[in-house]
Amino acid sequence: MKITPEMQTSIDRFRNAIEKAELKLDSVPPDVRERLQVKYEEFRKQVADQMTDSEILRMLCMADVITPRPPRHWWED
Repeated sequence: MKITPEMQTSIDRFRNAIEKAELKLDSVPPDVRERLQVKYEEFRKQVADQMTDSEILRMLCMADVITPRPPRHWWED
């Protein structure tokens, strides 16, 4: 199968999203990371018959939310 320019654009977008997610995850403390992993495994078991791993990844990339953070305002910098 030949990769079209549109497919390559989509692949690149997902690669960038994964890299950003990995960078964000690196800044998460180990205990929080462990809790996130447990929550993810629980979620995965719940939706195993409804969603594939790639659909879950797509959902996470679109959400672009890895760690909850308090809101930051420009005037607090």
